[in-house]
Amino acid sequence: MLWFRHDVFKFLCFVFQGLLVNMMLESRRLVPVVVAFVDRLLSCQKHSWLGECLLQKFDEHLLPKVRMDYKLVYCFPIFDRIAENQTIPPRGLLELLTNFMIFLVEKHGPDTGMKSWSQGSRALGICRTMLMRHHSSRLFLRLSRLLAFTCLYFPDLEVRDNSRYCIVLPLT
Repeated sequence: MLWFRHDVFKFLCFVFQGLLVNMMLESRRLVPVVVAFVDRLLSCQKHSWLGECLLQKFDEHLLPKVRMDYKLVYCFPIFDRIAENQTIPPRGLLELLTNFMIFLVEKHGPDTGMKSWSQGSRALGICRTMLMRHHSSRLFLRLSRLLAFTCLYFPDLEVRDNSRYCIVLPLT
C-alpha cells in the first residue's frame, strides 16, 4: 500500500509541475506567486527537495517555451532562483539569456527608451548570480560568449561596462 501512495504522490507532483509551467506561460502575473511558493518550499528543511525539483522542472520545461519579447523580464525572478540553485546546470539559462541579449540588440531603436538598459542590467544580474553560485568551469565558455557579445554589441554603455567587469571576475 505504501508504494501505491508514493506512485500517486509522484504522479500528482508531475501534474502540478506541468500546471505551474503552463500557468506561468499564460499569465505572467502569477510568476511572483510561484516564486514565493518556491521560496517557502526552499526555506523549509523537509520540503526543500520539492522546491529544488520544481526549479529543475522549470529549467527543463519553462525555459524552452518562453517567448522572446520585452515581457520576458516577468520571468526573471524565477530565473534568479534557477541561477541560485547549484544543482541545476546553467546551460539552459545561459542560452536563454544569450538569445535575450541578441533580441535586445536587434530590437533596439529610438522608441525603446530605457528598456534596453533596464532589461540588460537585470540579465547581467542573473549572470552575476550564476558567477557567485556555480563553479566557473560549468559556465565559463557560454557565459564568456554572452558577456563578450554584450561588450561588443549592446546599445547601452553602462551594460557594456558591467559585462566587461563580469568577464574579468572569473579570471581574478
